[in-house]
Amino acid sequence: MHHLVSSDDLRKRAEKLQNLRRKKTGRQRKTQQPKRPQRRPRYRYGKRTDSGPVALRAFWSMHVEALNWSGLGHAEYAAALGLSRHALRIWRDRLEESGDEMDWRSLLHPSARALLSSAANCARRQYRLTPEAMDGRSHRRSFTEEQKRAIVAETERPGVVVARVCRRHGIATSMAFRWREEFGLTARKAPELALVELADGAENEPPALVALRNLVRPPDGMVAIELDDGQRVFALAGASAAAVKRHLAELIEEGVREQLRLAAFLERIAESETSVREEKRVKNWLKQSRLPIGRTLEGFDFLFNRSIERAKIEMLATCEFVRCRETILLLGPPGTGKTHLSAAIGVKAVQNRFSTLFMEADELIESMRRAREPAAGIRKPRYLSVPLLIIDELGFQALDRRDAHRLFQVVNYRYERSSTLITSNKSITEWPAMLAGDEALAAAILDRLLHHCHVIQTDGPSYRLRHIEQRLMAQIDVDTARA
Repeated sequence: MHHLVSSDDLRKRAEKLQNLRRKKTGRQRKTQQPKRPQRRPRYRYGKRTDSGPVALRAFWSMHVEALNWSGLGHAEYAAALGLSRHALRIWRDRLEESGDEMDWRSLLHPSARALLSSAANCARRQYRLTPEAMDGRSHRRSFTEEQKRAIVAETERPGVVVARVCRRHGIATSMAFRWREEFGLTARKAPELALVELADGAENEPPALVALRNLVRPPDGMVAIELDDGQRVFALAGASAAAVKRHLAELIEEGVREQLRLAAFLERIAESETSVREEKRVKNWLKQSRLPIGRTLEGFDFLFNRSIERAKIEMLATCEFVRCRETILLLGPPGTGKTHLSAAIGVKAVQNRFSTLFMEADELIESMRRAREPAAGIRKPRYLSVPLLIIDELGFQALDRRDAHRLFQVVNYRYERSSTLITSNKSITEWPAMLAGDEALAAAILDRLLHHCHVIQTDGPSYRLRHIEQRLMAQIDVDTARA
């Protein structure tokens, strides 16, 4: 090609092609979207500080009250909850200057409200987050019984998809399945049919019976257990085969002796298996609860210490306070039965299917020192989540400021979430000195403990000293008899 085009023409052509590429690249850059500048990371809640909406004032009133009770600085509290510390400080100053107290608890959703509100004035709601309907009716749709049955019957047609029926009527799919369950149209397993041919003759009967027996499958939640004589029985899933064989032989003997009918005999078998399972559960739960062995309510001597009301202890033994998430304080000098009563109540809680954890105060403080802040998705320590936590002998050792703050975190987390039982040899007036001399922290802990609380004072002589005196008197009698 060099003999057809001169070197100057080749150079000019190369420059022209290079200019064309530059122009094309420039056009492409102009057509491309400009990159957005990176924004600064925003807080989870913005720092809007106007006091117009009722929901906004309720939100910040809640956090300002929580900040005052937490004992933290506004920067630490805001960082812990992802709030704007600037907005939190402005709202705190604004509410302190105005002196207005807002009942933010009345604006909570009903599912987030406590059973017993701790608000100062919760007699009537003064605000609404959503406007009321103009005609006085609710904005939610309602269906009559006939309409529900018609929609459910439509879903029962062969080849019909439930989701399409729900979209046609403008309802959620879960609502249709809930109505199906109300009308008894839940999903059932398709029956399995088998063709069995039975030959005539006595000698062919046993194989036929074996074939029929193998076709019978155990119901849901039950397993088949082969007996020693070749027969098969159904028992609850997880039952021990040896225990079933042993109890079944005893129950058959009782049934024959008492001439029980089939229904009564089956009911007695179910009761026997249920009792065995319940005993096993109580045994395992008592082992996990770490309760002292042998401390029961039946073994407590109420006649020795008459200052303890037996009726009140028996009322607490029903574990209604655990269902209501209440607190128990057992206060009194050493040796008056505080640990025995707390362990006996813990045993009753286990028998009533409430998981319990018994810990001495020093052991709890040591566990809190070793524990770290749990990350997202990691299970919290058991002393925070257990329905009933028993803290024994609080007050034998004075706490420093860090340990007192750790104790406040446990009490604050469990407040109105679960029940706590504390035994202490210190009266309530002595708690500030026990908690590193911090009266504000002691007031915050006692405020949460005494809100829904049963206080039991165990005054009187010591059980341990009584046993020592009895042994000494017995020894004196023996020495006197020998002399």
